[in-house]
Amino acid sequence: MFASTLVSPPDFHEAYSQSRPHNDLKRIVPVAAGRTAHIPFFNANHIPGSVFFNMDIIRNPDTPYPLMLPTPSTFSTELFKLGLRPSDIVVVYDAAEIGTYNAPRVAWMFRVFGHKNVHVLNNFRLYHQLNFPAESGDIVSLVLSSSGELGDAETYPIPEIDQEMVISRADLQKLLATQNENSTDSTYQILDSRTNTLFTGSEGYSDPSIQRGHIPGAVNIPLSTVLNEHGAIKTPSELKALFEHSGVSERPTILSCNSGVTAAVVDVALTESEYVMPKRLYDGSWMEWGKVSSAELIAKEEE
Repeated sequence: MFASTLVSPPDFHEAYSQSRPHNDLKRIVPVAAGRTAHIPFFNANHIPGSVFFNMDIIRNPDTPYPLMLPTPSTFSTELFKLGLRPSDIVVVYDAAEIGTYNAPRVAWMFRVFGHKNVHVLNNFRLYHQLNFPAESGDIVSLVLSSSGELGDAETYPIPEIDQEMVISRADLQKLLATQNENSTDSTYQILDSRTNTLFTGSEGYSDPSIQRGHIPGAVNIPLSTVLNEHGAIKTPSELKALFEHSGVSERPTILSCNSGVTAAVVDVALTESEYVMPKRLYDGSWMEWGKVSSAELIAKEEE
């Protein structure tokens, strides 16, 4: 239905208006993405018919790192609670106050678990400025009947993780070792979407156990550089110019950030600017790498 990952507010509004009430076979479902702290934003202003994807709940709690991918069974259970089906056309969006931050990560999670029709609204702030329908009230988080039991949602089947979309610290470290053995052959690139001060190591973390710096060989593409003044993802031509200026090529790419969230924004930006290359997101990102890596695996600006 939608031609690309990103969906403009007018295109979404037109398609969504025509699809309501939902067709049982081909529903468009707006998914509000965020953390528990963002619930008041969505309660004040959200697209009618939205469900809330709480990233503080739909994650793996058995790691010391925040917002890691949940297990397939957890993902299945939580999407069942939201009343979602594999056939749904999902359009994910951030709160107007946020701009663009969490929605690409949640959309990426859907794709990792094999959901075919998933898109990102670019963005709800613009949607609201255009006076498209919105409402206030408690954002839906569970599909409940009047008795408090789960309603008529279909069971969401337990999916498999697409291992070609993710990379672990151990596998990334192996790639670094291989690259170092043949330094003239850069077979992959690492893109880091943290702020430049965190990337260079000129700014540290409040947690002293997290080291300063970046993964050796990484290129800094700060989140702010792929967004416009509305907090929406820039046009394909603007993104292409940014990536070309930064030396990005169509080599296989590793995406990283603080905790695996904003790296997914760069993932969408690459796709929108028609870069075609294998892309894998490092889920632990710097929260993991900066804690457990030895000194030779930490690069800083002065180096």
